[in-house]
Amino acid sequence: MNRVMLVLIALLSAPSFGKTLAIIGPDEMQLPQTILKRVAELNGYTISYPYANMAKGHTSVERKKNDLESGALDVFWNMTNQALESELRAIKVPVFRGLFGFRIALIAEQHTHRFANITQLSQLMQYSAGSGSDWPDTDILRHNNIPVTTAVKYNNMFRMLEGGRYDYFPRGLNEPWNEIKNNSELPLSVDPYLMFRYVAPVYFFVSQNNPVGDVIESTLMQMIDNGELERLFFQDKEVQEALNRANVAQRTIFNLTNPNLPAGTPINDSRLWYNPAKEN
Repeated sequence: MNRVMLVLIALLSAPSFGKTLAIIGPDEMQLPQTILKRVAELNGYTISYPYANMAKGHTSVERKKNDLESGALDVFWNMTNQALESELRAIKVPVFRGLFGFRIALIAEQHTHRFANITQLSQLMQYSAGSGSDWPDTDILRHNNIPVTTAVKYNNMFRMLEGGRYDYFPRGLNEPWNEIKNNSELPLSVDPYLMFRYVAPVYFFVSQNNPVGDVIESTLMQMIDNGELERLFFQDKEVQEALNRANVAQRTIFNLTNPNLPAGTPINDSRLWYNPAKEN
């Protein structure tokens, strides 16, 4: 075997130079990506996107969990629940500072004022909310006796809403305006009257045996201590738009119970959560 062949074999069998952090995206929500890119930058990682050729919403939670275990994916973000935390390692820093527990609804444009006179949660029971079949939100809504219509694929939810298959689509405070842009062919709008509120943090999840979890957690704690994580939150365009346009103070707010909130949720650490009263 000649020298050139030996060199090629050595290069192919050698471990890769540098470190790669495989995440979902790049067309997913921007704030988690911004945070992970900063984590990568501070630790000498490069970002890769194993799902880059798949349309947004076409990867189920189950697929992501399997890919974490196989090593095809290093980290994803999701609203937490007891089942996820029993299978995976949750990095218990709320990515959106709790904004995902502030839920306002997408509705069909023709029904913009449907909920104008709703003042009691019982009045909503004649209407059906839309939710993903494997989303933690679905259990929360049903636990609070709210009728729910589900779909497997996120992308299908918008046409189902426009077509009257269900009546409103509760979204995290920072989500609906960007979703309207992404589905501009459909006559959708944001309900201006109501809001659900519950404790439901979005965490980064990694497999139990992936040491990158230690890297992400320690770096996030440093970013909390030096104020960088809070700055990234308020600099995020989707968050800015949500806080500017949601008019939280003008809404009727229904507080819901999250039956799947895991023990150990850091609800008393004020550094981690957005507090509208503090900002106002």
